[in-house]
Amino acid sequence: MKKDYAISTIDFEFLLFELISENKDINSPHFNHQLHKLFLKYKPNAIKVARQYHLQEEMADDVLQEGVLLLINRIKDGKFEYNVEYKLGSFLNRTFRNLSSNFSRKYNRNIETHFWCQSGDRLDGDICEMDATSEIAQNRSLPDVVRQIIQENLSPQGARILNIGLLCNKSNAEGADIMHYKDESIFRKKKSQNLAKLRNAITPAKRHELMRMAS
Repeated sequence: MKKDYAISTIDFEFLLFELISENKDINSPHFNHQLHKLFLKYKPNAIKVARQYHLQEEMADDVLQEGVLLLINRIKDGKFEYNVEYKLGSFLNRTFRNLSSNFSRKYNRNIETHFWCQSGDRLDGDICEMDATSEIAQNRSLPDVVRQIIQENLSPQGARILNIGLLCNKSNAEGADIMHYKDESIFRKKKSQNLAKLRNAITPAKRHELMRMAS
């Protein structure tokens, strides 16, 4: 039997599509109610995809929000064709994957500069000047350099915790599972403690070199 793809009058995704494409008031309670339903429906998808790319838990919300914003802009520009079978899901799920991939690559390039900055640090030109013979700048990737510094300055357990939580970008829950901790708060606390130890262990000059590599 052939499927009947007639659009239901109670299809909130199609209603949302119509409201945007017809330039209705996107700040109205009616629009916001439909948008809220869209967020609720697709949040699990965004979380699932973000985890596949080893993104921190809170970044799934960024993936979801940016994905929905891209969808709204695409509809506004008249560049989106509503699919009665897949509704808005096909575009959103594809966008979640692209955004997660981009966030993951950006994270691996930058390794969160703020981990290496202490309050009051400044990027003064004379401090940040490096030459080709710098002990860090040897055509090596930033993750490789950070991994070596972690191993040189922390205990084996501390190094493993930061490798899991920082370089592998695992969530606190995943880290707790890998380390066999009973609660993710334990992993979070130990990660914070070892980050503090690492900040205190490395010299200001080396910290600035890392910041330059991350920029």
